[in-house]
Amino acid sequence: MQRVEALGIGTRARRSVLYVFDAPALHLMRVNTVVKEEREHYLADERMNAAQQLSDFLSSAGIHGLETILRNEEAPAAFEILKVAEKERADLVVLATHGRGGLAKLVIGSVTEQVLRASAVDVLAIPPAHAD
Repeated sequence: MQRVEALGIGTRARRSVLYVFDAPALHLMRVNTVVKEEREHYLADERMNAAQQLSDFLSSAGIHGLETILRNEEAPAAFEILKVAEKERADLVVLATHGRGGLAKLVIGSVTEQVLRASAVDVLAIPPAHAD
């Protein structure tokens, strides 16, 4: 956020932070026909853990006052990001990159690259600090 603020982008705009979290056991629960109430309880616990992780991260980075949006990763992260951007009527999507390249990028793909290719709105990709 500091880099975005340094550019003077959206200083008076509504800004949100999206955290797409994974609830890995949820997929197994669906396959093994765990009752709906147990799946919902598990997902609520995972959402609470994700909210705490996001809050801790934002606090440690000195970022305050943002609307937080949590989404369970039901589809690939890029799709979830694009879906939320459309729902929220975003004008700009800002993504931090991991700075992976070469084989790692080929094997695991790049969420940022997928969003850049498919987004209907502008995307700002921020490289990691060590890439400066």
